[in-house]
Amino acid sequence: MTIFVALNGIQIDSAEGIDSLREFFQHERDAELGRWRYPEDTNYVVYGGYSPGEQKRFVRVLNEELGTVSVIYEGKDERSRPHQIAFAYFEAHPERRPWEDAKVGEIWAITIHGNEEPCRVIDPLYSDDTLAFLPVGRPGATWFLPSSSVTDARKLWSPEEAS
Repeated sequence: MTIFVALNGIQIDSAEGIDSLREFFQHERDAELGRWRYPEDTNYVVYGGYSPGEQKRFVRVLNEELGTVSVIYEGKDERSRPHQIAFAYFEAHPERRPWEDAKVGEIWAITIHGNEEPCRVIDPLYSDDTLAFLPVGRPGATWFLPSSSVTDARKLWSPEEAS
């Protein structure tokens, strides 16, 4: 039994097919609008933001069914439904840290376990989430680190600055 025939002649033969198409187009529209839909209750959508004055990320959690909006800053821990949704958003969208965009040849001051060391960025060869550094003052040493093991970093020099 055909449920729907599109103008191009494609037939949708099941309710599941129509539901999948609805979900696909809703996801596509959410991406266009820069919003994230909470997977456990799709009536909630989240818009991310950053407050330069507060130096924090925040979200606007919108309940489309009720029309309510909650503004929640990252790190605020409460038990309300909008706070749970905000937490899920922040978990799904971790803040990108500056050293994750380090380019081969740059010199960065890398902090690991409270110790800062100047290092040259090299090609990691392994995976996108592994960073590779040659500590400047340690000949022969090479560090291959997951990005999460770096607690802080600041760029000291890049090849473009030498020109």
